[in-house]
Formats: sequence, C-alpha cells, structure tokens
Amino acid sequence: MGELDRLERWMLRVVTHPEGVDAGFDAARTEGLLPEGAEVLTDIVPGNDRLSPEEQLHIYAFAYFERIIDVLADEYPTVQHLLSLEHFRRLCREFLVDHPSEAYSLNRVGVPFAGWLAARSARAAKAQPTWSAKLALAVDVAIVERTMDEVWDEPFAESIPFERLQAIPMEAWADVKLETMPALALLELAHPITEAMNAARDDEAIVVPKPATTWICIYRDDDRRWRFELTFEQHGLLAALSRGETLGEAIEAVATSEGADVAAMMSGLGGWFKEWMGTGLFASVRLGD
Repeated sequence: MGELDRLERWMLRVVTHPEGVDAGFDAARTEGLLPEGAEVLTDIVPGNDRLSPEEQLHIYAFAYFERIIDVLADEYPTVQHLLSLEHFRRLCREFLVDHPSEAYSLNRVGVPFAGWLAARSARAAKAQPTWSAKLALAVDVAIVERTMDEVWDEPFAESIPFERLQAIPMEAWADVKLETMPALALLELAHPITEAMNAARDDEAIVVPKPATTWICIYRDDDRRWRFELTFEQHGLLAALSRGETLGEAIEAVATSEGADVAAMMSGLGGWFKEWMGTGLFASVRLGD
C-alpha cells in the first residue's frame, strides 16, 4: 500500500466512523492505516490558530453523514414523515454504517435502503409490534419512492394515441403486441400506500393501514412522475404485455390465474385501455409474429 493510498484510507476511516473522530482514529491505528511515522493526530493534521486537529476533522465527519442523510431525506420524504425526523435520521446513520457510500453518485447511495429497512422490520416484529408496523409500511413506501426516482432516469418515449388501437380490426386484436413505456414500473406491495403518501405530501399525520396486497403502476411523462393503484387483473395484464406477450396471451395468462375475476376483466378491458392510452403507458403497437 502506497503512502498516499494509506493516507486516503486513514482519512476515510476517521471521518466516517459512526462513533466519531476519536474512535475512528483508534480504529485506523488498529487496522494499520496510520501514515508511516505517525503516532498521534497532530503528526498528520497540524491544526491552526482557529481550529484544533480534532475540530478540523469533526467538520468532515459531520458533513459526511449529514450530507448523505439530507440526500436520503429528499429521496424518501414519506418514510421520513412516517417515522419522524429524529427516527429517520438515526436509521439513516445506522444504514450508512452498514452500507457506507461506495457509489460514484449520491443518487445511488439509497438503493439498498428498502431492503435494509425490511430486515430491520423483521427483527422488530416481535419486540416492538407498533414500531414494526410503521417500519413495514415504510419498506413499501421506500420501494415506491425509490422506483419513482428510477423511472425518472429512464428514457422518455412518445406514447401512441388511442386512435391507433381503434384502427386495428377486431379479428387482429389477439395478436396485438403493446410495448410499454421504458419509464414504467409495476410493483406488488404488502400495504396500500396511496393514502400514506398523499398525507405526507399534504403534511398530515399518517394512519398506518392494515397489510393488504396492493398493485401499483409508476411511470413518468415528459416532465412529471405518476403513480396509481391497479387491480390484480390490471397488474397481471400490464405485466404480461411488458414481457412482450400478445394481448391474447396476456388475457389468457390473467384469466387462468388463481383468484382472477374474469368477468370483471372482460367487461373492463375497453375502458382500461382507453385510460391507459390516455395516460401514455404504451410506446408502440404492432401485430405479433
């Protein structure tokens, strides 16, 4: 290990230690990261007339956690609103200890956050049932908020008009393939999240709902992100179409699924597609092979 590499590793260890600069310095010593010839902090950081070496490093240590926690708060506003500012920031600090920043961009730091919260919720289930219920809802909310950021990064495509579907002969509908927008995601969650996210947006108290399987579509148009709930049948249909199946294959897949309401699906198909085309969920339409 070169001296510059050792110094950089020492600096990172000291300013990112969850227990502070002093604990970070001790850990760096134990791990053999002190630059050659250094025994005490002043051998590395001389300080100045205004700040001691410890005070100088505390600036970086504080900034490391606080800057990233601010980014996570922007990414997961509903989670913060649900758990409270104090608890959210404490959890973020613990998350960063388990998942220190290794990404080239700050917008990738929070990718594992929902999975980390899920593990935390599972551990709290027996010991703290009320807190666990909030954490469990926070997991689903975090998945939605992360996905809304991810669809924003997907390429935008012009949607096809509903008139294109109306022009297709009835006998050809079974072979139609509808390509969904690149900036579209379908989720299956353990909780309804719409009321919670709307309450956070309006700065109102969140009532934790009872668990119930919920299906969500998230997409973006030219300049905004959107989310709306789906029925089991709608989710299955859109999922099959997004996999490249024809409309006939998609309908059959849903109709043969356990618990599907086939009559409701067949009576609602026309209205569903008119609504989906109006919101711009499809980028292209073509006949199958």
